Amino acid sequence: MAWFKSNQPSNSNFLDLQIASGISHSDNLNLIKIPSMTEVKQSVFSIDSTKTPDLDGFGVGFSKHYWNLIKNDFYQCISKFFTRGKMLRQINHTFVALIPKRENPSETQHFRLVSLCNTVYKTISKIIVNRLRPLLDKLVS
Repeated sequence: MAWFKSNQPSNSNFLDLQIASGISHSDNLNLIKIPSMTEVKQSVFSIDSTKTPDLDGFGVGFSKHYWNLIKNDFYQCISKFFTRGKMLRQINHTFVALIPKRENPSETQHFRLVSLCNTVYKTISKIIVNRLRPLLDKLVS
């Protein structure tokens, strides 16, 4: 049994649907360009320091506090994602925890789901969201 496999012929293409593109070529280039050090720093510093820590126990507050020491390595990691279009498997790992909302929880709605994502992952997501936000009117009617 083939899971997650299309039943469409392999030569089918989304372009065949003749859906008009919502964004221009220059908008697309802006979405995929390598971010500047300033854009990376602004994204890191815009994330709430009190959010959940990463799997290693270090949250965004750690990255902000030691920014001057880690900024070059951090930037290289983020720019490699935008250059290669792929993320290291370790960066994409997320730990999911269930936090009880009340004492003696017995049903799923008695828990809050919390995802502990890597700070690099959070920063890449923030950069992409910040770039997409001005284009939403073109993409969503």
